[in-house]
Amino acid sequence: MAVLRERAQPTTSGGPFLDSGIRPVSTYLDTLKAAITDTGDWSWWTSNLPDSFQLEFGRVQLWCPPTAPTKPPSSQVALRLIRPRSVVFLANGDQPDNWFEALQRDELRPFPPDRDSFTLTDHAEARRFVDGAAKTHRLPIEAASAGASDNCAVVAFLAGPVGFYGVADALEIYNLNGRLLPTDVEAANAKWWENWREYWRRKDGPEPMPYDWTCEITIPAAPE
Repeated sequence: MAVLRERAQPTTSGGPFLDSGIRPVSTYLDTLKAAITDTGDWSWWTSNLPDSFQLEFGRVQLWCPPTAPTKPPSSQVALRLIRPRSVVFLANGDQPDNWFEALQRDELRPFPPDRDSFTLTDHAEARRFVDGAAKTHRLPIEAASAGASDNCAVVAFLAGPVGFYGVADALEIYNLNGRLLPTDVEAANAKWWENWREYWRRKDGPEPMPYDWTCEITIPAAPE
């Protein structure tokens, strides 16, 4: 986790999610959502307001080369909100008021996002997460940057007893190798599934691949 935190340096972006113009932006965001919510978990966050706010997820189905031959591919991905307009931590149940601080200090186990309560596109759904939360903690945003519109980038989700809502001028994605452009997201997801098939093909053979929890949790319906 520390490597991603150190290598993902602040940048600037010119839109909610820069696109090549070849395919709709929502296509990439749908792929990203599925890659996170299928097996991923929310493990950490950091703030560099007013410039950026970053969420980190582990066990994401976006392929990144392993850091060593004996290790599986990295599954860490960071979502960075550029020039945030609103950042809100959500909680239900008996979570302590400062649970999000404990998460940043690595004192809590990661929270798997709810597949059906995760959006990167729907502002109305995102606001419903906030309205339905028993507890909210809003980070202070400078007046010049505050205020959200449906033209902004959005990241919002529930993850068991907690959740998150963030709106910003733009969204950027990073893995251990650096920034992923929208077209990179689909390529990394396709490569992950290719690796997954190879992992299970070799699993019980003489040359199995390094143990990969993200592959293990995604069990084939039939032998590959």
